Amino acid sequence: MSNHVLVTGGAGGIGLAVTERLATHGYTVFCADLRAYAGKSANVIPLVTDVTNTDSVTAAAAVIAQHTDTLLAVVNNAGIFIMDSVAEIGEERLKKILDVNLLGMFRVNKACLPLLKGGVSRVINISSEVAQYSSPPFNGPYVISKCAVEAYSDALRRELSLLGIPVVKIRPGALKTGMIAETQRNFDELIKNTQYFSASLGAMNEMMAHELNKTNSPDLLARLVQKIIETKKPKTLYRIVNSKKLKFIGGLPETWQDKLYKTVVGGKTKK
Repeated sequence: MSNHVLVTGGAGGIGLAVTERLATHGYTVFCADLRAYAGKSANVIPLVTDVTNTDSVTAAAAVIAQHTDTLLAVVNNAGIFIMDSVAEIGEERLKKILDVNLLGMFRVNKACLPLLKGGVSRVINISSEVAQYSSPPFNGPYVISKCAVEAYSDALRRELSLLGIPVVKIRPGALKTGMIAETQRNFDELIKNTQYFSASLGAMNEMMAHELNKTNSPDLLARLVQKIIETKKPKTLYRIVNSKKLKFIGGLPETWQDKLYKTVVGGKTKK
């Protein structure tokens, strides 16, 4: 039986935690990432891959096929976070997050389909806890991309179930990775460049810093991925370290959420 697993975005953050955990537990891991794998495990096969480029993804799948005819799992972890205003964001910037988070996943799964076998393989798509709720202010680009991931994953699950291949979604909450520092830089840039929302963003700064400090180890998700791979009949959806505050807000009527966010963010917009 195959022990080969593909992890996209596998050289850093959450992906690296998944790569290292699987490699140390006897799996052969194809680590697909823009950056080079910096670990030392002999069970890792690095693949410098750009998920936004079809030729790059196709080439990675061809290399995998040279090593095995069956992937036990495809773990679609590659993704980016962009904090921005959907009212102001540039078109190319919005396209970028959709290209990585949604179309990158699509490209990888399509290219790897010949290596997926019914009753053996599974596809694991990393979504986000935010995908089940309407978006907070200035998180719209990321939420849009993850809601699209959810819809794509559901459609793929129903198609691949006809082939005996489970498709699993994971909705993680905040995990401690390099993305935290990037989020703060992203936020600072947004405050600097916004034309309309400087006061509102200033009111969010302390709240955002508080939320970013409540992160958990990425190994928690790595353990979950291993569990899903080793479970004979995995569930269609797993949640991990989800925010109780976000769940509470998301359970309120939409008009209440609107008023709450307006109160919490505060400040007067300029127009």
